[in-house]
Order: sequence, then structure tokens, then C-alpha cells
Amino acid sequence: MLNNNNNNDSQANGSTSNCHLPNGHLSSMSPAAAAPPSPPPQSFLDKAWNWADAIRDFLWFIICSIGYILQK
Repeated sequence: MLNNNNNNDSQANGSTSNCHLPNGHLSSMSPAAAAPPSPPPQSFLDKAWNWADAIRDFLWFIICSIGYILQK
């Protein structure tokens, strides 16, 4: 098992040799910069088509399952 040596010289710049921050130190990146970009808004029609596709896929799965059961 590896020892966590928090007193080595590589921590002088704020990071250890395995690129992890030592205990008690936070990244200098601001929270706003770390947030992922928001997706573009979807219209109602796009949302309706997504639901229709999901329902169609589910019904196709049920039909195929019934067909598989009946062929046995």
C-alpha cells in the first residue's frame, strides 16, 4: 500500500506527483468556468417527437417480445 506523504517538495506548487491536489487545497478554477455549457432549448415539437420515438420503440419491443414468445 502506498503512503500519502504530504511533506514532499513536489507539493510546493500545489500538486503532487500523481496530479492530485493535496488535502485542504482547492483548485484555482472558478465554479462558473467549471460548469458545462447549457444545451440549446428544445421546441415543443422536438419534445413531442422525442416522446413519440420513445413510445414507438417501446411498442416495437413489446411486439418483438410477443413474437419471440409465440414462436416457441
